Amino acid sequence: MKKALIVICTIVGLLISIEMHGDVTKVKKLSNEQLRKMTSLEKERLMKERRARAERNLGGFLVFPSTGNVVRVVNDQRLVDKEMVLRLSDMMCHTIGMSIEVVEAGAAPNPREAVRIYLVEKSDAPVLLIAPEDKEGTLNVSRLSTDKPDRKLLDDRFAKEYWRVMGMTLGSFISNLSPCIMRNIFSLKDLDAEPSVCPSPVVYDKIQQTCRKLGITRPRRISYRRACLEGIAPAPTNDIQKAIWEQVKADKERGPTNPLTIPPPKRK
Repeated sequence: MKKALIVICTIVGLLISIEMHGDVTKVKKLSNEQLRKMTSLEKERLMKERRARAERNLGGFLVFPSTGNVVRVVNDQRLVDKEMVLRLSDMMCHTIGMSIEVVEAGAAPNPREAVRIYLVEKSDAPVLLIAPEDKEGTLNVSRLSTDKPDRKLLDDRFAKEYWRVMGMTLGSFISNLSPCIMRNIFSLKDLDAEPSVCPSPVVYDKIQQTCRKLGITRPRRISYRRACLEGIAPAPTNDIQKAIWEQVKADKERGPTNPLTIPPPKRK
């Protein structure tokens, strides 16, 4: 199991180093050791370079909403900023491959809702309540701030418990792997001591199985160039997208100019 986990982590580290060139991916040779030694500023600079390169070559990316079911998060708390909830939800969507809709309490119902997560503030309730049969989970954020932590510590605690309530509601319970946020947590001290902020790859598989069973699918994220090729791109908003739009249109009107020539087999 440990060997499999190491292989998976190595693959994840390799995928992080993918660079986009046109519609072809090219892997930059960055080892896991090099990635670990990079400072946060270096990582941020690397991501900016990749985003700029993707913008030049592909025109940026477009996100088309999922046509399947969604996980609905009802945000009825104010201790953690909504931007934090949205950012974590977006990360989960990309990591797991699902759709999360964050709404305020009292929002109109969504017929595509398959799972519901409540974020609440109740001093007399436990941190987590999971109802698998009802496909509901509740995270009580007020229990994360009983010792009056600073903003960073509260955000770290929320991120860990948000992953836990999402994972448990979607069929993944206690894990024996380490590091993994789905391990046994009995107190805020245990929560703060856990080095991982998210589950292990094995836990991801359990969550993905439940999502497939419930028909929860991910939004489709494609490049502007790909959207032009498929005929679903919106009007260009900048010079780069306009150039891609005109190039794809010209290529379609001209048709293939260099068709593949396959020589006939030689007779013996």
